Amino acid sequence: MQVISSQRAGGLSKLMATFCVIAFAGACNKQAALGTPSSDQTAFAEEYPSRLEDARTRFTASEQNARRAFPEIRALPSKLSGGDPATAAEVVRQADAAGRSSYFVDEALDQEGTARFFAEERGEIRGRIAGSVSSAAKEQECVKEKADELGGTAAAAAERAVQRELEERLHERGEATRYIDAQREALGERNVAMLEKRADAISWTSYLTYVRLDLYRSEVEELVAQESNVKATLERSGREGKAAIDSGKLSKARRAAVEQRMAAHARARSAIDKELPTAKLELDAMDEKLEALKRDYEAVINGVVTELEQKAAAGGTASKTAAAPATPDAASDRNSDIAGEAR
Repeated sequence: MQVISSQRAGGLSKLMATFCVIAFAGACNKQAALGTPSSDQTAFAEEYPSRLEDARTRFTASEQNARRAFPEIRALPSKLSGGDPATAAEVVRQADAAGRSSYFVDEALDQEGTARFFAEERGEIRGRIAGSVSSAAKEQECVKEKADELGGTAAAAAERAVQRELEERLHERGEATRYIDAQREALGERNVAMLEKRADAISWTSYLTYVRLDLYRSEVEELVAQESNVKATLERSGREGKAAIDSGKLSKARRAAVEQRMAAHARARSAIDKELPTAKLELDAMDEKLEALKRDYEAVINGVVTELEQKAAAGGTASKTAAAPATPDAASDRNSDIAGEAR
């Protein structure tokens, strides 16, 4: 028996991961659609209630995730150990500005589409990767149990590789990343990993606060406005289906297919009646929530910058006992939850 080498398995995993990133990196459409509304299409009408629910729940989740980042951001001054606080304050300013830049936003939205695709098709993708690696192992006369185990390992490795590459791509879009690298001496080497992680958190929170939540709100507003057209589409399709059945000209298989479609339309109409009142209520409150989040986020950022600048004015450098040095692998933890949802 020959066991396929870990090097070869790793190569296959990396190859599959790279292919997946290349193939699906453009899965999210960032621009407004240059076409007619879809509310007259039955496929869209069937998905309408789930799309509406998804947009409003993602708004809520993104707002909550942005607020969850506040304590980590506030803690930055206390974590600075022996570096120049004034330089650290500039890191905060640049990270905040980067999160609103089109360069960062484009990448973040692309990654959201990519992550959503992987989440929705995770089982199929993992199965294909595992199957490919398992087949390669069996060709090397590896026993079936070992081959299957190796395939599962490769699938998990490919998924982690994609995750890490997405993290690194977004990390490199942050202007603060380059500034930190250029100012390593002033910041203190022991502070670099900590500042990179918090700069990424600031950029991502800035993106959520000033860009992503506005996009979710606009999406909900647009969907709510299509209510009457969507309902009319479902009613029209229902009439067409009933007429086809009443004609008596359908085969048994075709009749069953039409009945299934009519049942799907009925479920969609019922879901719309349940979802729309909630969506309309939440839409009315979204502007207020957005303004409150922006106000609170700005207070956090301004507070951190002010504290760092005051430390710089008072002593020139941060206390060397303010915090323990960051662990060597701290940078690998940045943006660790980039799975389509707001971090």
